[in-house]
Amino acid sequence: MELPGSLSGPPAATAEMKICKLVVMSRDLVAAIVSTSGGGGGRAVALCRPGTSPSWSAHHPPGGADHQLGDLRDIAVHGGKLYALHGHGNLCSYDLIAGDGEPKVSSCVHHIAGDALPPNKLPEEHDAGHHLVPSATGGELLLVRHLYSRFLGRHFTVFVADVGGARWSEAAASSLRDQLIFVGTGCSRALTASHYGGVGAMRGNRVFYTNDVEAYSSTHSYLVYDMIMRSNGPVFPIYDDDYLHEGKRRYRYEDTRYLSWFFPSSV
Repeated sequence: MELPGSLSGPPAATAEMKICKLVVMSRDLVAAIVSTSGGGGGRAVALCRPGTSPSWSAHHPPGGADHQLGDLRDIAVHGGKLYALHGHGNLCSYDLIAGDGEPKVSSCVHHIAGDALPPNKLPEEHDAGHHLVPSATGGELLLVRHLYSRFLGRHFTVFVADVGGARWSEAAASSLRDQLIFVGTGCSRALTASHYGGVGAMRGNRVFYTNDVEAYSSTHSYLVYDMIMRSNGPVFPIYDDDYLHEGKRRYRYEDTRYLSWFFPSSV
């Protein structure tokens, strides 16, 4: 898959473009979150046709101001549509013009306001990340909120998008008992636990995450949160001596910038 290395528009407005996340919408259409240092900077949704588009076509939030919706946090494809998460729970969908020409965004619909997301339950909690994840069955769009507190450590809460009711509803444990949810900066996905045995490490109600938010908080790069036991642990236990632990901490920033999940094409 060959992708263009620049955005359409004047060079000064598209300097130093970086791809933050990539999602495949179809065989000939790719969407991404891109950031630029020129033209006001910021993050935007961009589209291209692999191998044929000379550049990315970018679309900034309605009104051209990130402060209206908040920073662009994540994107996901659900039900054939492209959804974007801004700020503290603002959910938008994009209507696309594909056809035979270069793909473009024709309109942006704001479905759920950020204040519809339930507040954190404890005052000392703060958000460490938000991820959009289509459910394993494909019927629901999930918002996985990554929280951190000094007393409870890392934990996760999962919400379901109710587009018709313009709200986020906290997912019940029973609805997640057959789901394995993987989240990360570069890739998020949900799998059916029963397809992989549904027991042991592959039982449901678990969130697998990469340690790329607070780089020095753990000596492990891939971790899992059990939503029933409310506990964290490494996906791959490593028993290093103190010297190796110190070495991992020393170079943690370089090691964790590109952590991601990869899935076989048959999954």
